[in-house]
Amino acid sequence: MSADPSKTAGNFSVTAGFFQMVTQVPYNFGPTNVALNEAFEYDFLPTSAVRNVYSPDVAVARELLVEELAHSFNMDGYEFRRAFLKKPEAVAVLDAVAKAGRWGRAMEPGTAQAIAFHEEYKCSLACLMEIDHRPSTVNRKTPHGTAAGPRITKAVFGVDIGLPINPDGIKAQAMGGVIDGIACAMAESSHIVDGLPLQGSWDDYGYTRQWNTPPEFECILMPARHNVPGGAGEIGNAAAYACTALALQAVTGKKFTEFPINYRDKRTFTPIPKVPPIPQSPISGRRFAR
Repeated sequence: MSADPSKTAGNFSVTAGFFQMVTQVPYNFGPTNVALNEAFEYDFLPTSAVRNVYSPDVAVARELLVEELAHSFNMDGYEFRRAFLKKPEAVAVLDAVAKAGRWGRAMEPGTAQAIAFHEEYKCSLACLMEIDHRPSTVNRKTPHGTAAGPRITKAVFGVDIGLPINPDGIKAQAMGGVIDGIACAMAESSHIVDGLPLQGSWDDYGYTRQWNTPPEFECILMPARHNVPGGAGEIGNAAAYACTALALQAVTGKKFTEFPINYRDKRTFTPIPKVPPIPQSPISGRRFAR
């Protein structure tokens, strides 16, 4: 934070309060605490959340840690999460996803499964993914002529929203969230140099392309439990981001601490110019002022 509280106190109080409202630990891990400590000065580089405020980063950090805990207990990710989730509806949606995605089935070398859970806005969300990291997939050709990298080949998403009002809309939001989550873990980012972005468009930004979209997608909508609906506007991103991160770790055997995983790779786009693309007019507009 800045040394001048007048520049940050109001903004920080709002963000910290919102963070506490949307963030929780859905597992029975004993006493837990969540806190937000911004690591930058607000007056240095203006920023804003894109989708699913705070939840994607929180879910990824938490689910990676949960996976580490599962391994330390010699349990797989699904069984460990199932044993420690607090709410029956959370266990139910996790079970539904594991069953539909055939969790634990034999996978070919170079492929893997991953499963993640997230909870927010009165919703319980689970995601199962399968990933292909074989050379034939990683090095496949794409329309831009660059290697496409590993691909999520299957995504099963489960939603318990309490009271589903628009089932098709909920499933569409879940699908969009899965595409967002894949992008967050694999490719989407902005590179800032001297305060200016190098990317010039969504194309440069690295959003999920058609060739990285899962060929198989299923959304399981759990039956209504009560008369209070949860929030469906941005569901999907956090759980899918976490699940993609876990899938990447499972198939590569590496532990990732930075996402997207290609952030420091050689750029595949041409940075936008730092000078205006339209030449300055030789005629002053003041001549025509009245």
